Amino acid sequence: MKGVFLSILFLLAGEIIFAQQEALTPLPSNPILFQHKGVPFVKARQAALGLPFADDFNQSGFYPDAGKWEDRLVFVNNTFGVKPPSLGVATFDGLDENGQPYSEYNKDFGQADKLTSLPIDLSSYHTSDNIYLSFYWQAGGLGEKPGYMEDYIVLEFLNKEGEWVEQLRIDAPMDVNDFRQEFAFLNEDFLYDSFQFRFVAFGNLAGATDHWNIDYVLLDKNRNPAFESSVADLAFVRGNTSYLKNYYQMPFRHFTDDMLNDTISVLIKNNFSNTVDIVDNYEVKYLNTNAVLKKYEGSSIDIPKIEFKEYQYGKVGLENVQEVSDTTEIEFRYFFETSSENNSPAFVRANNQIIEKLTFANTFAYDDGSAERTYRLVNYDIGIIAVKFHATIPDTLRAIRVYFPDFPNFSGSTKDPLFNVAIYSAIDSLGINDEVVYREELIDKSNFHIPEGTPFNGFAYYTFNPEVNDGKDYILVDGDFYIAIEQEKKNDVDIGFDLNTNHSGNMFYNVGNGWFNSQFPGSIMINAIMGPRLSGLYTTVKQNRFSNLDLKVYPNPAKDIIRLQVETDAKYSYQVFDISGKMILAGDMLHSENVDVSSLNAGVYFIYLQDVSTNTFGSAKFIKQ
Repeated sequence: MKGVFLSILFLLAGEIIFAQQEALTPLPSNPILFQHKGVPFVKARQAALGLPFADDFNQSGFYPDAGKWEDRLVFVNNTFGVKPPSLGVATFDGLDENGQPYSEYNKDFGQADKLTSLPIDLSSYHTSDNIYLSFYWQAGGLGEKPGYMEDYIVLEFLNKEGEWVEQLRIDAPMDVNDFRQEFAFLNEDFLYDSFQFRFVAFGNLAGATDHWNIDYVLLDKNRNPAFESSVADLAFVRGNTSYLKNYYQMPFRHFTDDMLNDTISVLIKNNFSNTVDIVDNYEVKYLNTNAVLKKYEGSSIDIPKIEFKEYQYGKVGLENVQEVSDTTEIEFRYFFETSSENNSPAFVRANNQIIEKLTFANTFAYDDGSAERTYRLVNYDIGIIAVKFHATIPDTLRAIRVYFPDFPNFSGSTKDPLFNVAIYSAIDSLGINDEVVYREELIDKSNFHIPEGTPFNGFAYYTFNPEVNDGKDYILVDGDFYIAIEQEKKNDVDIGFDLNTNHSGNMFYNVGNGWFNSQFPGSIMINAIMGPRLSGLYTTVKQNRFSNLDLKVYPNPAKDIIRLQVETDAKYSYQVFDISGKMILAGDMLHSENVDVSSLNAGVYFIYLQDVSTNTFGSAKFIKQ
C-alpha cells in the first residue's frame, strides 16, 4: 500500500466538480475553553448589583465577567462577531463551559448555552422610572448560521415568585444578519431586590453549531426606545486584522520591511443617535526594549450617527528594530478622544482603546490561532492538503504544527485516521512532477505531540522521524516549501480553519486532477516551526487530548496545600508544571496525596497524573493564590 500511494493518486482522473472537493463544517469542540476545565468559577461579589447594568464583552478573558454573570457557558471572543456595536461578543452554541458538546448525538435539539445575570436590586424603582433592558444580537456571524425557523434564542426575566418569564423570542432568520437591537420593558413584577435576567439559546447540542452573538447588554432607568435608537457610545469594533502581507506570524530573521502591509486600519462605530467628534491616536512600541517607534495624533473630525468609520494609517517601518531574543514583539495601541463621552460612565469609555501585538517567533503561521470552522476534503479517493511557505534565507524546518478540531474530544474508542505527512519543495499544476523531500507514511495523531505544560489550544506538533530522513530530525529549506497531509478515502483528516485571515492563495488541495487553490477565503491551520531544535518534555496528543483518570484537585484556588485525589487505588506518578512548561514538583501517590505548594509563586499550574501500571493519564489545572 505504501509504495503505490502516490502512483494511484496520479492515475485518478475524472469529472470532479471543483466546488464539491472541499467543505467547511462546525467545530466539534473549543480547546480554548477546555484548557480551563476544572478551574472553579469564582463569583466576584455576593451583594445585589445596582443600575446601570452594562456589559459590551470588551475584555481579555474568554468567560463572562464573574462580577456581572452567574454562569460561564458562553464564549466571550473577538472572532465570531461581524461588525458588532463594540469589540467583543458573547457567543452561544452547542458547547458547554469546558468547550465540550452538550450531547454526543448529532441530532439532539434542546436548551444549549445560557447567560444569566447576577441578582440586581430594583426594589426602589417603579414603572414610571422606565427601566428597559436592551441588547444587540446577530445570528451566525462567522459561526454556523442557526436553522431557519427551527433554532431560536429567548430573553427571560425572573419575577418576584421565582419564575422565569419569557419576554422575547428571536427565531433564526434566513441569512446571517447584521447586529440588531432589542428592548424589553420591566413592569412591577420585576422591580424587586433580586431581579435577574437571562438569555437561553435552543439548537443542536452536539458541537459548535447554531451560533448566536450577543453584544452590548444595557439595563438602566429613564430610557425611551422610541428615541433611543442605539446605545450612546463610540467604540472600536475591529482592530487591524494583519500587519504582514503574507503571514500572521513569522520568524524575524526571515522578515524584511517590505513584508509589512502598506496600510493598517481599525474600525470604529458611532453608536450615538447624533453626529460626534473624534480625535484618533496610536502609538507603536518595541516591547523588547520598550522603545517607542511612532506616535500619531489625528485631527478632530465628525462621524455621522450610527455609522462605521475606518481609519487607515501608513505602515510603521521596523528597519531600526534589532532582534534581541527569540521572540520580538511590537505593540500597537490605538485610542481616541471624544467630547461626546466627557460625562459618560466608565463602561462607555472603556472601549475607547485597543491594544494589539505583532509577534515574530519561530513560527510561520497564516492563521491567528483561533478556528471558526473545520476544513476537510470531500468526494475523493486519494487527496492531499498542502500549505505553502517561503523561507527567505536557508533555515531548518524543525516541526509541523497542526490544529486538530476534534481535540480534545478524541477517545480511545474512536477510529483514528491514517495519513501521510510530507514536505514538498515544489508542486506542479498537474501534480505529476511534485518534488517530495520528506514523507512518513501511515501515521495517525499519536505521532503528534504537545509540550508538557502547554495549554490545550488545539495545536499539536509533529517532529520529523530520523528513520525516514537519513538520520536527521529536521529538514533544510530555502525558498518555497509545502507542508502536506496525504489521505485516503474514509481516512478524513479534519483541520482547523481560520475565517479571520484570508491566505487562500497559499492553501492547496489535490484530489487526483491537479492542484487547486482553496475556494474558501481563510487559512488552513497548519504552521511551520523553524530554527533550533525544540526542547522540553513531550507527550502524545492522545495522552493530552483526553483524560482516562478523573483527577480532582482541591482547594482551587489554593494557598498552601492542594489535595490530589482519584477514585481507585493504584500506583500513580504526578508532575506539576508552570505556565512556561517548566516542571516544578513531582512525586508518587496511591489514592490521594497532599502536596505542599506554599513555595510556588501566584499563578496558574498544570498537573499531569499517570497510572504507572496501565499507562493511562489524567490532567488538571489549579490556581495558586
